[in-house]
Amino acid sequence: MSQRPFLLSVLVLLALTACGAERNVAQHGVEEVHGMDATTHALGSRFSTAQTFWVLDGVSVINTQKTIDDHLVSWLSGEDCSTLKALHGEPYCKPEPAQVPMVTRTVYCYKNLAGSTCYTQPVPNHQPLGVKTEKVPVDQALLP
Repeated sequence: MSQRPFLLSVLVLLALTACGAERNVAQHGVEEVHGMDATTHALGSRFSTAQTFWVLDGVSVINTQKTIDDHLVSWLSGEDCSTLKALHGEPYCKPEPAQVPMVTRTVYCYKNLAGSTCYTQPVPNHQPLGVKTEKVPVDQALLP
């Protein structure tokens, strides 16, 4: 997908959501939208839609290093997009890293003189010290 039409469509989408908020203000009155006078929104929040969005956007940035808009653009483009990375001189969108196939491996650990040794197969007639199940990349699945 070409960057220019994609970015234009995202900007149009964001502009339309802002128009919806303005229409809501006109229909419901300033007191209900601002919500600071014990009136609540349909969602039950005493804060305006904009205030709620900014709080959620801040929580998103703190937890994921991406704004809500970044998540939307990433989802639409299939790439990893972040405003914070762009502010630090990196590209706004980068291709997602390839997924490494993972497999579940079970190892059986037995006590020995040096501590313990783990094997991918149980040792007959011996009680394991512990059994560990872990997810590992396919190329490491055969290693002990």
